[in-house]
Amino acid sequence: MTYRPGHEWYWFPQQKPTEVSMLKCYDSVTDGSVSRWSFHSACIDPTAPADAPCRKNVVVRAFVFF
Repeated sequence: MTYRPGHEWYWFPQQKPTEVSMLKCYDSVTDGSVSRWSFHSACIDPTAPADAPCRKNVVVRAFVFF
C-alpha cells in the first residue's frame, strides 16, 4: 500500500447489525477503468463510550466469475 492523494476512506460509525458492507479486494480488469486492488483497516472510534461492547464481524471471501 502506497499513499496517493486520490485515495478515499469511508467510515460507517452508525452501521447496524442488520446492515452489510461489501468490499471488492481484487478486479482482473486492467484497462484503468476500475481499481484493481483494495485494502481495508480498522480504527478506534474516539466517540464510542468507554464501556461500549467490542464490534464483531464475519468475513466471507468469494470468487465471482462472469
